[in-house]
Amino acid sequence: MRIAIVTHSSTYESRAEAVGNCFRKMGCRVTWIYSDYNHLTKQTRRKEKKDHIYMHMIPYTKNLSAKRLFSIHSFARETGRYIDAQMKGKDPFDLLYVMIPANTFVRETANLKRQYSVKVIFDLIDLWPESLPLKHLEKTPPVLYWRRLRDRDFDCADLIFTECGLYRELLKPAPELAEKMETLYWFKESYKGEKTQKDADSDRKERALTGEPASAVSSIQGTETLHVAYMGAINNIIDIPRITELLLAIDRIRPVKLHIVGEGNHAEDFIRAVEEAGISMKYYGAVYDEMRKEEILSKCSFGLNIMKPDVCVGLTMKSIEYLSHSLPLINNIRGDTERMVRELRIGVNAPPLLNEGEQTAEGTVREERREKLETWAQMVVRQAEDPEAGNRAGNAYQNLFTRERFEQTLEKAVRAHGLTEPHEFRRVGN
Repeated sequence: MRIAIVTHSSTYESRAEAVGNCFRKMGCRVTWIYSDYNHLTKQTRRKEKKDHIYMHMIPYTKNLSAKRLFSIHSFARETGRYIDAQMKGKDPFDLLYVMIPANTFVRETANLKRQYSVKVIFDLIDLWPESLPLKHLEKTPPVLYWRRLRDRDFDCADLIFTECGLYRELLKPAPELAEKMETLYWFKESYKGEKTQKDADSDRKERALTGEPASAVSSIQGTETLHVAYMGAINNIIDIPRITELLLAIDRIRPVKLHIVGEGNHAEDFIRAVEEAGISMKYYGAVYDEMRKEEILSKCSFGLNIMKPDVCVGLTMKSIEYLSHSLPLINNIRGDTERMVRELRIGVNAPPLLNEGEQTAEGTVREERREKLETWAQMVVRQAEDPEAGNRAGNAYQNLFTRERFEQTLEKAVRAHGLTEPHEFRRVGN
C-alpha cells in the first residue's frame, strides 16, 4: 500500500514524519511531499532525503500577507498536479494523508478523490480563519471564502484527525462527518537523561514546604521562593499582561521567580513587563538540550501556558513539554487542556482577568477581582506543596502524549475505518 503525506509547513514536518513512520511499521510504502521553504527562518532550503519530495514554494516574509496566501495556493496546485501524475502512472497512491492548513489542500484533495476514488485522511492541526487574531474581519467576504475552502469539501475524507477535541466542538460537524473524526494528540519523545523520573520528583519534594496545606492565607505564606517556568516561543499570542497579573497574585503570598526559556519577536517585551512588575526572573534564551531543560525545569513547581483569549487552540506542545518533565501547568487554554488540568489535577486553571471595564481610572484592579486572584493564588501555592503533583503530571504525559500512544491511536483509527488495504483505482467515468 502506497501513501502520500502532504504538508506545506516545516512546522508540521515532525508530525508528518511520525505519521509516516507509523504507516511504515504497518507495512506501507510512504512518500512525504514537503515544500522547499522553511516557515520559521523564511528561507528556501535545498534538501534531499530518501522518499521525500520537496516542491517549490514561493518565498514570503510576512505570515499575514497576500503573498503568503498566493504562495500556499500555488504550492497546493503544484502538489495536486504531482499527485495527479503519480495516479496516472504504474504505481499510484492508495491513500492521501493531507495536513490542514492550508485550507486550499481540501479542494485539491477533493478533486483527486472525485477523479480517482483515492482514500483520504485529513489531519486538522489548526483552524484558519478561526484562529485569526483580527476578529472584526471574521464576517468579511475574503475570510468567509477562506473558511469555505475547508468546509465545502471536508466530507470527502474517509477519516479526519484533529489535533485536539476542541476543534470538533468549534466546527459543529454534521453527525455523518462527526463519525469520521478522531482526536490525535501531538507527542514528545521521552526524556532519557541521567535523571530518572523518581529523581526529578524527589528533587521537587525536597523543595516543597513541609507541613499540612491549609486554607487560610496566613498558614501558606512564606519566604521560600516559588519557581515558575515559561518555555517556548515568545510571540504575539502569549498574554503578557495576564502572565504578570497572575505572577503578582502569587507573589503577594509567596515570592516568585520566573525562568524564561525561549525566544521570539516579543521576548524583549516579555522581559521588560516582568521586570517592571517587580517579579524576579532569569532569561536563558533558546535551550534545545533535553538535559539542560530538565536542569532548569526541575527547579520549578509550574509551567506557564497562558495565551490570549481569542487564540483558538485546545492543546499546545508547550503543555506536553512541561508534562514530559513532570511539571504541572498554570493554564488558561480552554477545551482539552482546561479539562485535563481540572480532572487529572495536573495544575491550576487561571481565572479570567481584566475584562473591559474592570479597571479604575488609576489602573488598579477592583477589590472583588483582587479577592478572586488571591483565592486562585492560594490554590497555586497549595498545589506547589503537594508532593504528588509532579507524579500526576508525569503520569498524564505517559498516558496521553508519548510516541507509543500516538501510534496506537493512529493505527486503531485507520484500521477501524478500513483504510489499511490497497484500493483499485479508476478514473471516474471510465
